[in-house]
Amino acid sequence: MSMLEEQSLDEDSDFKDATKYDDIIQDDTSGMIDLFKDLKSISKQVLGKPPNPDMKAWYAFHQSQRKEEKRLEKLAKIEEKE
Repeated sequence: MSMLEEQSLDEDSDFKDATKYDDIIQDDTSGMIDLFKDLKSISKQVLGKPPNPDMKAWYAFHQSQRKEEKRLEKLAKIEEKE
């Protein structure tokens, strides 16, 4: 898309071509987002529940650690933007 202006002298055609490519990208990424949402749900279903009390305790600890890691990653991204 970014190279269209350099490949042609017809500005209107360039914009129409860029719009066509943008439509494709938007449609494809929307489809992928839906697919990834489904994948997250399916992954949770396949994982199931912890099989015993020890695993339940381990899983709760794991989830709390993971939540904290994600919070710190988000915070680092925010600080990076500033």
